[in-house]
Amino acid sequence: MSNPAGLAGVIQSQCSVSIAFDPALVPVAEHPKHSQFIAIWDTGATHSCITQDVIDALGLRPITMRRVHHAGGIEDAEVFSINIVLPNGVTFREVSATRCKLPPGAQLLIGMDIITIGDF
Repeated sequence: MSNPAGLAGVIQSQCSVSIAFDPALVPVAEHPKHSQFIAIWDTGATHSCITQDVIDALGLRPITMRRVHHAGGIEDAEVFSINIVLPNGVTFREVSATRCKLPPGAQLLIGMDIITIGDF
């Protein structure tokens, strides 16, 4: 079934991402660099994930591995600890985001680990 004209097929927004840190413990002048990325919102994803573009831009290092199930099958993926700032300024600290591949133009996937915390 096709979407009626004018309806978006994907919910997306621009979000700010940094390495994980606690803003209450780190002076503002020492906050890590935040970079802007295009995020897609996916209610079918249990966890958020990031692409190699985000990993490279922020110089992230993996903290662990996670078994992930996706449309292409099952695989083990690296997990990175990040902070995500939504367009409305709400910050999520120490999000465990797995490495993933996303459609062209998207670098971050917001999963149910974040969506269920707010009022979607």
